[in-house]
Amino acid sequence: MRSTISIETRVTATALACALFVSSASAQPGAGNSGHPFDGEWSLVLDLSTAPGGATLSFGDTTTSPYNIAMHAANQRFQVKEDGSFEWSQSDAGSTSYNGVHHNSTGTARFWGSQKMKLLRATGKAQAPRTATGEMRDEDCRLTIDLTMIHGDGYYSVTSPSVTATTAISNTANVPAGVEPWSDLKPTRVTKEELAPDVIRQTTTYEATRPTNNMGADPATVPQTTQRIEIKHVRYLNLVPRG
Repeated sequence: MRSTISIETRVTATALACALFVSSASAQPGAGNSGHPFDGEWSLVLDLSTAPGGATLSFGDTTTSPYNIAMHAANQRFQVKEDGSFEWSQSDAGSTSYNGVHHNSTGTARFWGSQKMKLLRATGKAQAPRTATGEMRDEDCRLTIDLTMIHGDGYYSVTSPSVTATTAISNTANVPAGVEPWSDLKPTRVTKEELAPDVIRQTTTYEATRPTNNMGADPATVPQTTQRIEIKHVRYLNLVPRG
């Protein structure tokens, strides 16, 4: 499926008539220009969820149906170096909640739980190839990012005709939950909004979704679980008066 990028511009004709774009960008209006295409503020949101109605898992003689999970993690501000590289760690980055019903030969048990995300770590690279004439187009930018998640404290509760219990969950060993690689992320939307007669805020959004095999279930019964990533790059483009 071909990806499409939508470009939305909210700039008055008067501003464009008396001004000229400068290719550099500042992190905030009036904060100064570093001049490289990755300057500005970046943010990331990562979500994981089952489809409405939940999923069905199979582990040995136990079937879990429905199974529901929702995970949300975010880093609201990070920077990218001039060469396009970035690396950061975000504490208290999000949380995961889940619930479901186990069915096996011993009966039925309901469960639910929640766990905080202790750490979200990222390493990646942004690339901005230039055209034959030396121009850099935002729609040609690409991102590659590896995310490592470490879950923290939480709880797990279960109830059945024979038992009701709640167990505390912790991860004192800081064992990562795994690495989530995302490659060749493309811009899906570029918006430009006039904030003042000489300042334009440009937001480039990268989005992607994919199915994932959460909890390591039997590949024959991969749950309907979807990951979604959204990365935004905000720059403030200065307008320089002509003459």
